[in-house]
Amino acid sequence: MRMNSPVTVSHLRAAVTVSETSSFTEAANLLELSQSSLSRRIADLERILKVQLFHRTTRSVEPTPSGVDLLAQMRATLVSFDKGVEQLHQQASGDSGSITIGCLPSIAASFLPGLIREFIRVHPDVRVEVRDALTTQVVEQVRSGAVDFGITAASNRERDLTYERIGADRFYCALPRWHRLADHESVEWEMLRDERVITFSPYTSISRPVAMSLEAAGVDSDSTMVGHNVGAVAGLVASGLGVTAVPGLVRPLMEFAQLAFVPLRPTIRREVHVIRRKGEQPSPAVERFIRPMHVKHEFLE
Repeated sequence: MRMNSPVTVSHLRAAVTVSETSSFTEAANLLELSQSSLSRRIADLERILKVQLFHRTTRSVEPTPSGVDLLAQMRATLVSFDKGVEQLHQQASGDSGSITIGCLPSIAASFLPGLIREFIRVHPDVRVEVRDALTTQVVEQVRSGAVDFGITAASNRERDLTYERIGADRFYCALPRWHRLADHESVEWEMLRDERVITFSPYTSISRPVAMSLEAAGVDSDSTMVGHNVGAVAGLVASGLGVTAVPGLVRPLMEFAQLAFVPLRPTIRREVHVIRRKGEQPSPAVERFIRPMHVKHEFLE
C-alpha cells in the first residue's frame, strides 16, 4: 500500500469488524456508526482497492475469496497499529522506554539500587542501564549525551550543566582494626601528621576535599600514597601501608578489607547531586525517575 494511499485506519477497522461479526448491524453498533455510514465506508474501501470484500445477502455477510486474504492482512495491520499506538502512549507517559544513568561506583552500590527497584516496580517496562565511572567521566557522559543524567559528587560546577542536590555524606578515617586510632570516637585531621596517608587520584570526587583538609591540618602531602580505585586503596590500608579518608557511601565497597571507620573532625561533607544538561527536556521516564528522588541511606544526610 502506497504511503499516500487514501485507505485509512477507519476503513480497515470497519472491514475487520464486519468480517468478525458477519453483520453490518452488529459492526455498526460496535463502531458506534449508523449502518449507512458503515456501508459507505466499506464501499469506499472496495472502490479504492478495486476489489469486492464481502458477499451480502439479507441474512448474512461473508468475505469473498479475494476478501479473505485482504481481511487477514487488514487485521494484522490493525493489531500492529494498535500496539504501536499503545507503545507511544506508554512512552509519552513514562511507562516504557529506557533510562541510562551515569554515577559513581559508590552510588551504584549504595542507594541507587533501591531507587531503581522502586521505579521498575511501578514501571516494569522501562529498561534501566547503570554506567558507573569516576566523577570526571560521569560529567563527560552527561555532557556528551551518553547518559540521560548523572549522580555524582562533583566539587566543581560546569556552566552547561544543572545540579540538583540530593544529599551529602561525611568523611571517615579508614584504618586497620589493630591501629592505635581504631578505638577512638573520632580522629582529628591533624592526628594524621604521623601517619602515611593513602589518597585517591585527582580524578575522583574524594581527592579535592581530602587534600584541602589535610593541607589545613598541616599534613605533608609528599608523605602520601595514591590509589586509583576503592578496592586498591582498601587493600593498601588493610595491609598496614597507611590510612585513608573516605566518604560514608564508599564504606560498603571496603567491607571486604575488614577495616575500622572513625569519623574525622572537623567534619567535612561531600555533596551529592543529580546533574543534567542545561536546557534539555528530559523524557517522561527520566522525569518520573528523578522527580521523587528522596534518598534515604545510612551514610547519606
